[in-house]
Amino acid sequence: MDSFHEPNKSRATTALTLDTVRDQVIRLEAEHRAKGIQLSGRILHLCHYLPITLALKPSVSDTSGIPSPPATPPAKNSDIPESPTDTSAPALATPKAEFKSSEGKWKIGGRYGHSAMISGISSLAQTHEQLIIGWTGDIASNTPAELPPVSSRTVEPLHTVHKRAPSTSALQPPDDDEETAGTKKVLLSAISDEEKKSLEDTLQDYTAKVGIRGEGDKPTAYVPVWIEEKVAHGHYDGYCKQTLWPLFHYLLWQDVATEYASADQHWPSYYKANEEFAKKVVELYKPGDLIWIHDYHLLLAPLMIRQSLPEAAVGLFVHTPFPSSEVFRCLPRRNEILDGMLGANLICFQTYSYSRHFTSSCVRVCGYEITSRGAIDVQGHVASIAYTPVGVDASRVSRDLLRPGIQPKLQALTSLYADKKIIVGRDKLDVVKGVVQKLKAFEKLLEDYPEWRGRVVLIQVTSPALSDSPKLERQVSELVAHINGEYGSLDFIPVHHYHQTIKKDEFYALLSVADLGVITPLRDGMNTTSMEFVIAQDRTKKSPLVLSEFHGYLEQHERSSSN
Repeated sequence: MDSFHEPNKSRATTALTLDTVRDQVIRLEAEHRAKGIQLSGRILHLCHYLPITLALKPSVSDTSGIPSPPATPPAKNSDIPESPTDTSAPALATPKAEFKSSEGKWKIGGRYGHSAMISGISSLAQTHEQLIIGWTGDIASNTPAELPPVSSRTVEPLHTVHKRAPSTSALQPPDDDEETAGTKKVLLSAISDEEKKSLEDTLQDYTAKVGIRGEGDKPTAYVPVWIEEKVAHGHYDGYCKQTLWPLFHYLLWQDVATEYASADQHWPSYYKANEEFAKKVVELYKPGDLIWIHDYHLLLAPLMIRQSLPEAAVGLFVHTPFPSSEVFRCLPRRNEILDGMLGANLICFQTYSYSRHFTSSCVRVCGYEITSRGAIDVQGHVASIAYTPVGVDASRVSRDLLRPGIQPKLQALTSLYADKKIIVGRDKLDVVKGVVQKLKAFEKLLEDYPEWRGRVVLIQVTSPALSDSPKLERQVSELVAHINGEYGSLDFIPVHHYHQTIKKDEFYALLSVADLGVITPLRDGMNTTSMEFVIAQDRTKKSPLVLSEFHGYLEQHERSSSN
């Protein structure tokens, strides 16, 4: 296995600039063309969601009688750059302002989340034309508030956002105009072919006019995948979140609160959704295109595409952890999942250990053979395995840190916590992010070292997860209240917990003001906060960072280990 070695932990990793990576891509493609390999200069990215939200103005003539499944809560726009022309923002981050189609039927907004993946895609915009192929998400009803609801089109409740209590801290809740109540959802069965075509035209206008491309970038198009609601939610809320996600994070099903008795209940939806993505790729594919599939939502798509396009170059990047073979074999559909993944030419993981777990699963679970170069041979088709951690564009982050809105927030935080050491944590409120363990560790600090009481604060920001966890929210709230009651006073609160999505300026102000950063996931894949912390601190205090050994970026940092 001469091309697949464990990283040398005693040697610091050489940082690559984005320009260096682009030059390497250009050189490698030139070498391939010299060998007669056809390359179109186009990349087809398959992502679960399009990085936008959609709303459709109902038509009076449309009808539908299909009941709506539970809706996936839409992500908020509060972390999206204010200006669509802000070159310091991620290139594919959508603007805060809404974009409407020329006839006023479709309305497009920004979708928060997956910024590291989208930023990585955008880094290729200078060298490649790109298509981002994804599910539309739940489509909201764009009915004007002053008009009565249209009775002939079926719309269902999508999401209700409750306003937060006023805050006097440096971290402010989102503006009122970002909060909506009683948004309605339009069912796919009520959307005509003409309206679907209208959206495709609108998306072309959107990418051309809104300014999400930087100067000199090649076109990036958004291509919707239309999936019936029951299938879409069975795929994502069912099989992805109830089966794959817990298993990949070492949470067996009995450890996860679920109403589903069978791990296979949503398998047909998972299969069907992957099939719809594969069909869309076959429809759009041109010889020489590179097909790049992202994450665990689409693990069957590589083989489905391979069966229709045997000569296509297909890559798969798994952004989540991949479990050991002993855990993975607990999955009832383990063979189908592995075979689906092995349809790719190249399968990439965030860390060396995740790639080794995958290879071990292929050998021990399916009995496949490893080639001399560490690839997997499946009946003559060879799938290469690699670990290629996603990084950040350090130059862009450095520019973001100069945004004019950061300094006032930095000064406010410094004034608010004067003469105190500031520990900062920012995590999604998820069971695997280790927020509870972090709070208990902070409590242990105050218990064992009483001299720090009144002199150190923990600012913990937890962004809401797509799937609510009332039990975890209650546990965190109770633990925060306990620590503040035990070690606080009338004029001092040791833990400041903000359960909200914070804006980019607030995020960078927090990273800059910290005397210690703490990121403690129990299991994690792609999370770029640690790198952004290091870049932010380079301009301020150069404070230390505490990382869990299960963090997906641990190998990318020079570090000292402790237990």
